Amino acid sequence: AAPVAAIAEEGAIPPCPDDAIQQLHNTHMHLSAGQQIDPMQLLKVADGASAMCPDQSDVRAYASLFYGMLAKAANEPDGKLMLYGRALEGAWAADAYSDSQPASKALMPDGSEAHVNPYGAAYNQLKKDVFPELTKLAAAGHVHPIFTTQTLDACPYISAYQSSLTFETDAYAWTSSNDAVDLVMTRLEALRAVCDHRQPELVWALGKVSSRAARHYEALGDTDKARAYARYAVDRANEFQDLPNLVTRHSGMRSAMGLTRAEMRTRFDLE
Repeated sequence: AAPVAAIAEEGAIPPCPDDAIQQLHNTHMHLSAGQQIDPMQLLKVADGASAMCPDQSDVRAYASLFYGMLAKAANEPDGKLMLYGRALEGAWAADAYSDSQPASKALMPDGSEAHVNPYGAAYNQLKKDVFPELTKLAAAGHVHPIFTTQTLDACPYISAYQSSLTFETDAYAWTSSNDAVDLVMTRLEALRAVCDHRQPELVWALGKVSSRAARHYEALGDTDKARAYARYAVDRANEFQDLPNLVTRHSGMRSAMGLTRAEMRTRFDLE
């Protein structure tokens, strides 16, 4: 089978190799074991896999992982922005095709065959690295389009898992840059308008992001800005309590929103 990196600079794109998952799994195993792979070669692997197997969920997930690793090691902000953007696109593609494909298998070093889950690893990377780093880049003036797009045609998370969106909301709620708060809130508001299946998580994330920003600007001595974010956080906390169809998994968020509302009201003397 052709290697996934073997794409000529010009001409037709080869078909997806039958052993694409095995090739990518082997590459991921080498990286996980600490073995060094030339960055340009790894980029060729990620680009080749994405081009040759565009509708293969686990292939795109592996490519997303590799793009994220390359971005983390890159030095130039524009290069980081490009690579993190490709990691995001790969993860979205993995989500879009995940429902129609069975779990992939690969041969392990001992010769046994086992299921692989690059999808889960790719989405964990989104939460821990890709989204937080994109907010830091945005705060420094290198802004990915997700933070300036106010209207989305559809929710970018469409799989039956229906939990993939929470990797993005969790990333913003806990680790996004406070200096990019308005851009993050633009993104969350855009998602809230089209992702009906995760309204509680989106409202909760908006409350968390804005309450963190309130404390941040209070520490900087910008009282007016701090109070504005605090008021927004209280409004989102009130909205959360009134959301329909809250279930058991939302109980922790409900408690957290209640605490946020009480803290913001007391801390900033809000009605």
